[in-house]
Amino acid sequence: MLKSQFEQRKIGKTAASFRQQTALTTPSGPQWTESALEASAVIQIAFVPTVVDIITQPILRYTLAGKDRQYTPDIAATFAEEGDPIPQRFIIEVKRREELENKRREFADKFYAAREECAKIGFEFRVLHEGHLETAYYRNALNLLPVLSR
Repeated sequence: MLKSQFEQRKIGKTAASFRQQTALTTPSGPQWTESALEASAVIQIAFVPTVVDIITQPILRYTLAGKDRQYTPDIAATFAEEGDPIPQRFIIEVKRREELENKRREFADKFYAAREECAKIGFEFRVLHEGHLETAYYRNALNLLPVLSR
């Protein structure tokens, strides 16, 4: 269970931010997101038939240039087909495409460190933007969500 593998950053209430809890039936249970884009990623991942577990705001600790640091990506997810000896495990950062382009240099070290740390703990690091998430699959998942939540 991912909840036992990672400490999670809590998403607090603020007047200026988005905060939403998504009901999930995965082992780690309902998860909080802090942007509409993150919420859409969690919903889509939850609808992947091979998903095993999802958590949001997993904390990665690492050392860069001799300094201890902390990075909190948006999602950790595990997928497995029945009979798979080793599940696929991902750490996912969700950003708007424009932000990725405008802050490319700022994100370079952080994403490099995330890839390195993920490799050490058996995860793959991915960055998703709205082009990956605003899809027909997502719209279908939204249509099914109320039915499945009953």
